[in-house]
Amino acid sequence: MWTRLSQCVPRRGPQPPTTDCHRYYSQAPTTVWKKSELFHTLRGLFHQKKWRSIIGIYNTTCHTQLDTHSYNFILTAFAEQKRPKRAERVFQSMMMANRPQPASCYPNACTFGIMLGVYAQQQKPEKVEYVVSTMAKFRVPLDEAAYNLIIGFYSSLGLKDDANRYLTRMQQDGIKPSDVSFTKMIQMYVSSRSLRETEELYSQMVTLGIRPNALVYTALIEIYASYLETDKAATVLAEMKENGWQPNFHSYNQLLAMYLQARLFVYIPPIIGEMSDLGLLDVYTGTAFIDILARENCIEEAELIFHEMQKKMILNERTYGAMISMYLARENFQATESLVLQMKAQGIPVNLVIYTHIIHAYAKAGHYDKAELFFEEACENESEIDVVTYTTMLHAYAMYGISYKVERLLADMKARGVKPNAWTYTVLISGYGKALDLRNAEKIFQEMKLDGVEPTVVTYNALINVCSKLQKVERVESLLQEMTSRGIHRDLATYSGLLIMYGKLRELSKMEDLLQEMQEEGLRPNTHTYNIILGTCVQFSQEEAEEWFLKMIEEGAPPNVTTYSMLLDLYDKNQDVSKIHATFGDMDERGVAHGHLDHTLLQSLYKKLG
Repeated sequence: MWTRLSQCVPRRGPQPPTTDCHRYYSQAPTTVWKKSELFHTLRGLFHQKKWRSIIGIYNTTCHTQLDTHSYNFILTAFAEQKRPKRAERVFQSMMMANRPQPASCYPNACTFGIMLGVYAQQQKPEKVEYVVSTMAKFRVPLDEAAYNLIIGFYSSLGLKDDANRYLTRMQQDGIKPSDVSFTKMIQMYVSSRSLRETEELYSQMVTLGIRPNALVYTALIEIYASYLETDKAATVLAEMKENGWQPNFHSYNQLLAMYLQARLFVYIPPIIGEMSDLGLLDVYTGTAFIDILARENCIEEAELIFHEMQKKMILNERTYGAMISMYLARENFQATESLVLQMKAQGIPVNLVIYTHIIHAYAKAGHYDKAELFFEEACENESEIDVVTYTTMLHAYAMYGISYKVERLLADMKARGVKPNAWTYTVLISGYGKALDLRNAEKIFQEMKLDGVEPTVVTYNALINVCSKLQKVERVESLLQEMTSRGIHRDLATYSGLLIMYGKLRELSKMEDLLQEMQEEGLRPNTHTYNIILGTCVQFSQEEAEEWFLKMIEEGAPPNVTTYSMLLDLYDKNQDVSKIHATFGDMDERGVAHGHLDHTLLQSLYKKLG
């Protein structure tokens, strides 16, 4: 009965009452039961968990007829009904020294266990200690269950010293701790990331011959995973399975997170496979790891997880979307189309997001005809095509200079009630810019303003870039004036476009002025900014280029492979072997791989170096 009663505790409650116990008992009801009849009635209601009925009997019964067991039933009822104040009043009435009370009403181990649970749930350490001291007065020793409850309580609060104090006292009283005693303490140390204390406590547990349970193993895996102790975590998992405990979702999730953080991606598919065999793998977990592995360029590992999910038939459109995105990023169009066919065969709808990704990838790779086919398919399968999908297809047409299709699709878009936004027009201007089609870029820019769509700084940057490439200085200056009149501030991309234009015009002094203006505006030049200037400097002299390279480093802009390529190409032409040596050394120090350089340039450099 102790075990059952000690678990019947409320989760929270008000402060203990300050009740006049004499007044309380002077107002007690007068209904009289036979002791045996009352006890059996309360016990029957207890087993049926009819807590309100027990409380009702207590409220209408002469309390002098109650013995210890009956009181315990009543205490449990108040605890279960989340009424700790009443439970405390009943408890106090059992201990009243100045009221005549038979020994049969004194609290026993079960009584104190219930109250320990009540106060533990209220998170009141001082009250727990009060119960322990009261037990000593009544010469009721703490048993294993009481010790476990107290140790668990202090562990849940993170009070390590108090938890250890009771664990030591437990052993001094000749009670052998159980796995329950250690579990809460190990979990406490794990939550505070105390690896040394966790290992010491686990070692003590093993020394005492206590068999660890699943919670202990899970906690050990968690702390080893947090410290990236991959071998130890794997050993604990193996030991857990050898001892007959099945790892749960949390155990496997900790291992997966550890392997991800340690970048040991090859270990992830086997863990996913085990989870799948145990029925712990869900579509969200599998899809998330496919997406992560795809971003880390771990194609084989992502495919293994996908095939495992296929076996268990736990796939949805997001899973396929993650795989398709992975293949599209690597321009594996054959695998992409195969997955689309699989989706259709399994009745999984190809949503608009997937269609848009496919259209964008085909257009980017130069297959605008394929992009067009998937766009038409999307129009057939989807009731409404959104502005993102339309914009993606429009960009493809603009990028390849197919202006008549742009006009037709833009008109169709408006006819369907899909209003082009600033991004749509900006993407079109950018697309025409890549084709150096200034006439159509300007046409779209004017149409944008006629449609009442306000150009953004990105829109102006796109038009300035195409004008800069074509060295249309006057038009660039008029666009800059228009930006100022509209209250649109120049950003880093605006200045980059201007630097490109003046670089083509070989006006280094003007570029220096722009750089100073940027800094006055609070914009910090980045690596790309300095690379544009450096690209112009190498056309003048080696000294000028080196001067700007040093300035770039002083300003905290880290050189990249493009920076070093320009310098090495210059040194190669000037046959300056010592500078080639020095530049390679600088690349090694900054972690810029030689292999990223142009292959022809690299061969020429190595030849000079012998």
